Amino acid sequence: MAPVEEGAHFEVLTLGIPRDPEDFIKDAHEMGHPRRAFARVPALMRDVLEEVFLGDPFEIKSKRANFLKKWMKRAVQLRADERQLHADLPSHLQPLLRDKKLLLWKEILLDLQYPDAKIVDEVCQGFPLTGWAQSSGVFQTRVKPPDTSMEQLEGMAKGLNMAVVASLESSEWMPVDQVAWDETMQEVANGWLAEEPDPDLGKQFMAKRFPIQQKEKTRLIDDFSICGVNSAFGMSEKLRVDAIDEILAGVSVLLDSEGFVDKCKGLLGRTFDLKSAYKQFGVDVQHSERLRIAVKKPGGGVAFFKVLALPFGATGSVSAFLRISSAIAFIGAKGLYIPWSVFFDDYTALSPAGLELDTTFYAEALFKLLGINFASEGSKAPPFSNCFRTLGLVVNTENVENREVKVGHTEERSKELLECIDEILIHKSVGTKILERLHGRIVWFRTFVFGRRLNAATRVLSWHSRRTGPSIRIDDQLRSALGTLKNHLMSSRHVSINRDINETWIIFTDGAFEPTNEQPASIVGILVNPNGQVVSFFGAYLPQPLLEEFLSKSKHPIYELEIFPLLVAVMVWSTTVVGKLIVNYLDNDAARSAFVRAHASTDLGAALIAEYVEFEYKCRFSPWFARVARHSNPSDEPSRMNFEAPWLRHASKVELVLPEHLSQWGIIGCSDT
Repeated sequence: MAPVEEGAHFEVLTLGIPRDPEDFIKDAHEMGHPRRAFARVPALMRDVLEEVFLGDPFEIKSKRANFLKKWMKRAVQLRADERQLHADLPSHLQPLLRDKKLLLWKEILLDLQYPDAKIVDEVCQGFPLTGWAQSSGVFQTRVKPPDTSMEQLEGMAKGLNMAVVASLESSEWMPVDQVAWDETMQEVANGWLAEEPDPDLGKQFMAKRFPIQQKEKTRLIDDFSICGVNSAFGMSEKLRVDAIDEILAGVSVLLDSEGFVDKCKGLLGRTFDLKSAYKQFGVDVQHSERLRIAVKKPGGGVAFFKVLALPFGATGSVSAFLRISSAIAFIGAKGLYIPWSVFFDDYTALSPAGLELDTTFYAEALFKLLGINFASEGSKAPPFSNCFRTLGLVVNTENVENREVKVGHTEERSKELLECIDEILIHKSVGTKILERLHGRIVWFRTFVFGRRLNAATRVLSWHSRRTGPSIRIDDQLRSALGTLKNHLMSSRHVSINRDINETWIIFTDGAFEPTNEQPASIVGILVNPNGQVVSFFGAYLPQPLLEEFLSKSKHPIYELEIFPLLVAVMVWSTTVVGKLIVNYLDNDAARSAFVRAHASTDLGAALIAEYVEFEYKCRFSPWFARVARHSNPSDEPSRMNFEAPWLRHASKVELVLPEHLSQWGIIGCSDT
């Protein structure tokens, strides 16, 4: 085979042979569920949790004290070198990095063998916001090249810049614009921006600054997409943040640990919040010369400002800061045994009762040691508690001795959403922007409470929010969807995190339809326990009246017959799968897609899916829908009522009795009887 030359186009073909069913069952068991707790918890987090919660608290205190003493002593030794380093920094970075102990920071990362210790060198140089981001070795590799080259960006600069200026000049002055101007002046005073009296619209790149009102707070957004800067930034890694899933997965692993109940006196949590996080770091010299922010001026016109600190609204800023915050989190976990996760600038920490003051002291000591500004008082510096807030959610650990932790939304968030919906419902029309904002907040809310039960109502809301025009009439469909959302907001429940979340059960299903057979339609389901053993199965022909109901909706109802057995499966094994992780394997992509979307393309399929989602809500299991090739599907052969397969030998057969009409199971909207 001839070598492939650099830059040449080629196609890679991968060929394989489908696994046998028994091998597929083994591999599926090893793969587990994508959300299983052990898969979501990094090794370092697991080790720290076990050390802190199951180990000797006096030993933890000693290790923390020794680490801090070692590096405080080293900080004193490096004082002169730090001063010299700061004197040699680019002039616009010197005030931004004034308090940062950069040499110390890098030494700690190297000593702890952190893969991205070079992040400190980049902090010293400032970060580029165009071109390629540096590879960290911390995040998963995934190449996303720039959509626009620098040559193209330079060629478009004048036209894009003039459009930004024209947009700002033509917009009406609003009270919130005064807030934006005042905050911009404060950023100049802080050294984050510098006034630019004579911008070059042909060579520089102008971001549009605009304010967004968030409750009582106004957030300034610097739109670096409108000027093409974000499209000229590429990454070789997929950025990742630790959302609530990671910290709760860690809690679940902890609850499942031997000796946890005996040794743990309680589980407490809190968040640590960085102040003006992005603004503590800067752009490099080249970009400080080329990037500008355009802002509306009081009295008319547009003012321009040189970008010095990382701007909120640039993709490059996100990439840079996530590497910075991850490096800080690593030091806290590896060096100071703080079990925490980080979401941008929010650090959510856990502590056993009795160690919370110690944990607070060393977390804050780390920030002070490195020179990182953080909130040390007020609402963003709460004490450790067994009912704490993080990322807009409330985590309640009061019942941790019974190996249960609950998570849900704050009363304020629920009340705010209800008020928003009520305000919409009293009018005959609504702005599409209002619906768009509501949709985003509903999606976040239902993720942690509703599961997928409200997909249909949320889908209606999404569709209406994307209609053309600034406002639309509230029709019956939208009004009904908003009413459904309101009812569930009023009755939402907390999610329980317990040991069950570590158990993955697997369900294989299949449906068959052979019109020429005497009994043409059949379904089958196979249940695999967390140990990888097939423990139960069912298989049955559809009674003639039920088959006729299927045929009345479709001449060849294989689509519905592939959906139906999975509904039957959760009904048969509902008590087994309560609160568990479930992986469902189907060999029909259309049916699998219907379950993923929680909506089918036919009336009968939609009714079956709706009933499945209702069971999902009641039983609180977490499903995943995966593809299995027909040859590998262990339920394919049994779907023809052949139960001699070796993987069924030690499983119990469920004697299934199917109804003559789906209405007997309370499934409505699909039966003519």
